[in-house]
Amino acid sequence: MFNWDRSSMFDFQDGNGKVPAHQHPNGGGWVADTASVEESAYVGENARVFGDARVGENARVFGNAWVDGNARVFGNAEVFGKAWVFGDAWVFWKAWVFGDARVFGDARVFGKAWVYRDARVCETARVFGEAWVSGYARVCGKAWVYGNARVYGNARVFGNALVSGDALVSGDALVCGNAGVSGNASKEESPPNSSGESSTITYASLREDGNTFHHITSSTGLLGILDTAGLLAEIINYRHGYPMGEGNALDLSVITMRNGKAEVTEFTIKCKGSFWLASEAK
Repeated sequence: MFNWDRSSMFDFQDGNGKVPAHQHPNGGGWVADTASVEESAYVGENARVFGDARVGENARVFGNAWVDGNARVFGNAEVFGKAWVFGDAWVFWKAWVFGDARVFGDARVFGKAWVYRDARVCETARVFGEAWVSGYARVCGKAWVYGNARVYGNARVFGNALVSGDALVSGDALVCGNAGVSGNASKEESPPNSSGESSTITYASLREDGNTFHHITSSTGLLGILDTAGLLAEIINYRHGYPMGEGNALDLSVITMRNGKAEVTEFTIKCKGSFWLASEAK
């Protein structure tokens, strides 16, 4: 028998102890009285909806899934398995979040997108269309993954990055900053190129006053000392508001992955007049 009495108490195991709750008539899952689930929605017997969460229309939450905080699940979306949607995240239209996946922050997953296994989508990231994010992949920041794109393995997509079309991002790949991967492109850790040589993934970490404040992708790679012109153009693009005073300096680490091995080069970048000059650290 389901308990639809709103005077009942239930512990959602979120540290708040027992709170007023009831079992949803369509499925029998427990719903906190502070949350809202439309009658047309389904909440399975072992699923939980609490906090100020909202589940609407024909959405389904089942298995051992949780929806809480200010999260929204609506349309024909489904959250199941041991998935957890929380914070201010939204999952809607026909999107699925399942396995041990987590969607949180202000993230949005919609369309026919899937987020599953141990994947995480967070902050203000967007996953939509028929995109899949799976494995231990992370999509965060302001990144968008859409179209038929696939992000999986230990891949990381963050910053303002865009992954779209039929693109594949896998392995230990990083896509960050304003980078884009689209069409039939593939990005993974040190994949072989058509010449049989190892292609590279290069990213940079800048430090100002001892604090790391940005990661920057670079398509230039390490060419001898470094193609500093290309990299500095990216730095200036990111740091267009940085004061150009004489003598200003930034420390820079450039890491290039080749065949799974990291090559690290340290630079000091100093302002000389209206130019940034780079010198390789000894």
